[in-house]
Amino acid sequence: MRIEANQNNLYGAATQNEKLQGKNKGKGSSYFAGDLNLGVDAIAARKKEAKRQAMKVVADAFSGDRAIDEDLEKRAERIKTLAKERDEAQNQINQIDEKKKALKEEYKISDASQEEKDLALLEKRRILEKNNMGLALTEEEQERLKEIDEQGLTEYQQAVLELNEQRDTFSEIVSTNRVEIYMEEETIKNVNLERLKTHPMVDAQKEAKKIEQSESKEVLGMLMEEGKDHVDDQIEKEKEEAKKAKEKKEQEEIKTKEEKEKDKTEAVDYVTEQILTLNQVNTSVADEVKDIVHKMKLVEEDVKGVAVDELL
Repeated sequence: MRIEANQNNLYGAATQNEKLQGKNKGKGSSYFAGDLNLGVDAIAARKKEAKRQAMKVVADAFSGDRAIDEDLEKRAERIKTLAKERDEAQNQINQIDEKKKALKEEYKISDASQEEKDLALLEKRRILEKNNMGLALTEEEQERLKEIDEQGLTEYQQAVLELNEQRDTFSEIVSTNRVEIYMEEETIKNVNLERLKTHPMVDAQKEAKKIEQSESKEVLGMLMEEGKDHVDDQIEKEKEEAKKAKEKKEQEEIKTKEEKEKDKTEAVDYVTEQILTLNQVNTSVADEVKDIVHKMKLVEEDVKGVAVDELL
């Protein structure tokens, strides 16, 4: 009878545990401004306001410059009108002087005649009374004027005095317009000189550019600040995720270690059980051999020798 013990099955119950693999996430992460959740509305509003302010500076300068141009144009037109009126009035004066000359020739009046002298005295009184100059006639002049008034004016004297009244009206127009033309021309000249010194449009464009550059810097600051906050939040988030991943890995390692210890204990228990079972089998076989020997009344050594021979 052959007793066989398959020791290869002693460790068949041992199990192989799975290996854990972990991947690092977020290494070498990069952040882009396009991924940031920035305050687009606020930035757009600032840029729009900067543009509005810059445009207003230029528009105000342009409006002021244009207003000056329009004023100068009006003054230039005014000068043309005044000059035209002056020339027309001067033309009337020239015609009146021609009429006076013609009357003098018609009435054959010489410069040395008493009638011409009396006309000059009458003209002097007319001018003094009209302009209220505060000048007084001499007693001799007053006596002569009294005589002229008593005897009455000649046709020539009456006609010339009427023409002189008309001439005064046109002379006043010429004089007034000449003064106004001079004032307008001086104003235009001074304004143009001042404009050469100030350059309002150029200065306005420079100021507008400064405004836009200043606002651009503020917008950039907003972008950088908000971007920094976003990156800080993102870093904190990734740190938290990494911490959770580490804790999970540690828990899994502990669990794996516990399972290995459990498997090792179960294997030892199984081996121990198999050994005990084998010992029991060997004891039973030994008992049976002894019983047989006893029954056949054979000595124990002979039987062992027979068993050895069979094996050989």
